[in-house]
Amino acid sequence: TLDNAMKATAVRSANDMAVALAEHIGGSEARFTAQMTLKAQELGMTQTRYVNANGLPDARQLTSARDLAILARAIMRDYPQYYRYLGLHDWAYNGRDYRNTNGLLHGGNGYDGMKTGYTNASGYNLAASAVRDGRRIITIVLGGRSTASRNAHVAALMDTGFEVERARANGQVIQVAQTFFEQRGFGISPDAAGPVQYASAGASDDNEDGAPVAYVSLPSAPATPTRVTPAPSERAAERPAAPIQRAEARPADVTTILNGGVPAAPARTPPPRTAPRTPAREPAREPAGRWAVQVGAFRDETVARNWLTEVNRRFRTQFANAERNVQDASGWYRSRFTGMTEAGAQAACTAL
Repeated sequence: TLDNAMKATAVRSANDMAVALAEHIGGSEARFTAQMTLKAQELGMTQTRYVNANGLPDARQLTSARDLAILARAIMRDYPQYYRYLGLHDWAYNGRDYRNTNGLLHGGNGYDGMKTGYTNASGYNLAASAVRDGRRIITIVLGGRSTASRNAHVAALMDTGFEVERARANGQVIQVAQTFFEQRGFGISPDAAGPVQYASAGASDDNEDGAPVAYVSLPSAPATPTRVTPAPSERAAERPAAPIQRAEARPADVTTILNGGVPAAPARTPPPRTAPRTPAREPAREPAGRWAVQVGAFRDETVARNWLTEVNRRFRTQFANAERNVQDASGWYRSRFTGMTEAGAQAACTAL
């Protein structure tokens, strides 16, 4: 029956059943996937092209985390009668019970559906949706290294998203900016220890001085060279390993070198009645603000500092008047640019 075909596809990821449905609806799989691509374009999925009905590897078939989020919303909005298939915990057929491959559905916590996916080329993928306190959040993770790490990454993103929503509901000023530059070439390599969980945005977990923070979610780190995996675009990062730390010159360091490391010239007898010199003044800086921009959170303090240095190098103009700060929050080291004005923080988030 059509009902069992839908359940087999949703619960067990039955590739053969997906093709059978495509042929029944479109007359052929090729015609059906052409219709799929046209519909995707209508929905605004500009980075998506389908060439088969089940997602098996094909170099011509492309999508992105953003496009999958658009698709997830469209299913809920336009086809709620079919969304229920994506939330089934199990399916009984022909005397056997089949358990949904989406393990997050079985743990409660508001998860009510969506779909897993895996190929050797793309890694472990998951579109997930959850409802808490009357609010829904959709999370997409692509390119996971294992089922467990993928699920943990989704759960961390989901928790952060709901924390942000709760903080906003309480009147806290939070801006979440999406970044579209890749992490390749930033001098930070991926680590197998698992994904970075971004620090929460709860009111009790923010700056001690009450400064508002503009949160920035960075793209995931690229996969290791041993496997062809597209750069994840959902947007949270795999934990980077600590690279060699680059020395950075700061005014305080320069002063130390000049006053403490260079021998003074021999003293000379000053001419009489010499007027005292006016002490040199530092160039005027824009008054420090009370806003901060957070660009990441890491388990390793050195990685957090190196990431700040690299982001500052790439976006020097946006953070010219900001201070670099790494805050220890219960074992997570938050990479932040502090002392910014509201306008400066907003502009930096826009640039990122």
